[in-house]
Amino acid sequence: METKMNHAFIMQVHTFPEQFGNIVKLLASSNHFFFINVDKKVKDLSPFREAVKDIPNVFFLQKRISVTHGGFSQIECTLSLLTMALNNSVHMDYFHSLSGMDYPCLRNDEFDKIFEDSTRSYMFFDSPEQVVQWRNEKYTERVDCFDFRDTISSNFLPIKAIRIIIGIIVSKLIKRNKIEHLYAGWSWFSWHRNVVEYVFDYLKRNPKYYQRFRYTWNTDELIFHTFLFDQAETLNIEKYNALRFIVWKPKREAKTLPLVLDEREYSEIVNSKAILCRKIHPKISHKLIKMLQQKIAINN
Repeated sequence: METKMNHAFIMQVHTFPEQFGNIVKLLASSNHFFFINVDKKVKDLSPFREAVKDIPNVFFLQKRISVTHGGFSQIECTLSLLTMALNNSVHMDYFHSLSGMDYPCLRNDEFDKIFEDSTRSYMFFDSPEQVVQWRNEKYTERVDCFDFRDTISSNFLPIKAIRIIIGIIVSKLIKRNKIEHLYAGWSWFSWHRNVVEYVFDYLKRNPKYYQRFRYTWNTDELIFHTFLFDQAETLNIEKYNALRFIVWKPKREAKTLPLVLDEREYSEIVNSKAILCRKIHPKISHKLIKMLQQKIAINN
């Protein structure tokens, strides 16, 4: 009898509990396990628990984390969920990060087949040309500043302005240690257990590296990429494929980036062979959601 690999889905959610429930239902399988942080700022957890009440293998982070977009809290949350999954009594083979706005694109049997008898991991790095362009601009701006969005998380304009001013002043007064050989990319990944264990071992051996990312911004896109880049071949990481369909350069007008997908992207999503697509909004993406549900429901 064939033994299936076990997959851990680490999810950070804060809104749209019904959509969250539908995502978990579509991914639900005896070898699929879900480890979830519902943002601590969400006062009522019950709609999220209710949405997945009949689904097995669902675990909520007990000590919930208040996650600020672009803050160090995103890194802390990712590591807390990975720890929870690693410590589960069932041995996890693969770990997939997603949010409540990532929608499945494949049937579960198609999903499992990608990772069957494999140790390959998937994440997306910026291109070599982008690294040359951004290493001394975009990347260093994020890691060399002091940013206090986790400490002063309000988006109320006057408070946000004060936070930014404080960050500018502190950044001028205190020079941070330089991080050499920065790499970056998408924060979403599908990692084999070998990579997860390497990540924790590296951070344990280099605590100053981990702490250096406190009070920075959007460095969830740098912290892992920087030390995994040179290990990609050894760890069997595919560096330019995260198995996600995400549109950063849309062919149509977009209010935000990445593009909020709708039915116009359906064919591209299907042809991409991605396991997940983002961003999905329950209203804007309503027709696309129905199309994906119909596709996945066949023999799922």
